[in-house]
Amino acid sequence: MPREPKVVADDLIAILNRYGYFAPSSGKEGLPLAPLAEQAKIHPTTLSKLLRHKWKTIDLGLADRLCVALGASVNECRLDPPDEG
Repeated sequence: MPREPKVVADDLIAILNRYGYFAPSSGKEGLPLAPLAEQAKIHPTTLSKLLRHKWKTIDLGLADRLCVALGASVNECRLDPPDEG
């Protein structure tokens, strides 16, 4: 059974950066992660790991929740297509 498509994490990170969210270790002054994580119904640690480039792809549903919480569109992200049959 093929998996669902995933979002290219770098594209989502670029959106997060554009809205002022950066990895805590980046040295950049960014917005606090906890309120966004709460609004997107994810754990702040997950958001921090995403911003630290821990994954190449990310679940489409999680990416969509983050984009909605930001007021952005997941359509700005490339999809990593599902495996073919």
